[in-house]
Amino acid sequence: FTKGDKVIVTFDLATLYGPIKNWNNGLGGPIDGVLREYVAVPSTAVVKLPDSHLSYSQWASVVCTGTTVWNSFYGNIPLKPGDTVLCLGTGGVSVTGLVLAKAAGATTIITSSSEEKLQYIQQKYGADYTINYKTTPKWAEEVQKITNGNGVDYILENGGSGTIKQSLEAVAYGGNIAVIGFLSPSLQHTMPDVAGLALAKGVIVRGIMVGSKQLLEDAVRFIGARNIPVPVEKTFKFGRDQVVDAYAYLASRQHTGKVCIDFC
Repeated sequence: FTKGDKVIVTFDLATLYGPIKNWNNGLGGPIDGVLREYVAVPSTAVVKLPDSHLSYSQWASVVCTGTTVWNSFYGNIPLKPGDTVLCLGTGGVSVTGLVLAKAAGATTIITSSSEEKLQYIQQKYGADYTINYKTTPKWAEEVQKITNGNGVDYILENGGSGTIKQSLEAVAYGGNIAVIGFLSPSLQHTMPDVAGLALAKGVIVRGIMVGSKQLLEDAVRFIGARNIPVPVEKTFKFGRDQVVDAYAYLASRQHTGKVCIDFC
């Protein structure tokens, strides 16, 4: 590194490659995160950025969100051109997943309860298909119709126990479900038989804990080489009131893409 290099820092300061073994070195958890003007981290946890038109907010979004998506698509069985990807919801990980999947040559499907959000995502980021799960509560059936009964090859599953049954119905035989969140929990007595459903279709259900420095570097290389527009929907300035507003906006679930705090 030289003075003036543009860099980002890994989410997990200790995991250079392979799976993250615990959360002990995760920024924003046991270790204070980056909501501060200056931060000291090991040089091994720093990734140099390529020359590009992307903003710092966009590159900062790659650290956690981008690595999570990259791990989902390439951390096990790699995504191939022509595959079909289903992204649940229109938050940061789902929309970033849509953008990266499109750039990799995949067919994309995204869901939301808001027709306005779906229209925006389709117009701005080119989603191939959209499903309103409010008007189409059995969205797995719609996915099967879109894919001519084949199902999708990859699912970014952020609903958890409340959506996993339909995800298992929507996925292709031998497909991949990346569990990246649990925004829609279900009651214990209504939880589906995930083991049985996964076994019946030969599906890989894989929990994603962000990812290693190697995965981040691969994502940075891909995004930089193709000048992929990392989806930042709204940016707030650094300051007490603005930070509170940023978290309130994130909690409102109104966003389509990433919400960032900018120090510049």
